Amino acid sequence: MRETTLKVLAETSLATKLAYNAHETAMLTGLSVSYVRELKAKGEIKSIKIGKRRLVNRDALREFLGMRQEPRGES
Repeated sequence: MRETTLKVLAETSLATKLAYNAHETAMLTGLSVSYVRELKAKGEIKSIKIGKRRLVNRDALREFLGMRQEPRGES
């Protein structure tokens, strides 16, 4: 049960972040970390560089996955 609780907490905190590193992006998409890095290097997933880190913005990830965020209040 504790493992399930920790997994839910991790997923919840990822859902509230604005940008993700390669490991988090891989976890969210089910892709491997190396493939996520390859996609970022090719520019297939838009990313931003902050210091030495390269992060994937939540909206860029949605765009890559073909997801469109609907305006709030509409179904």
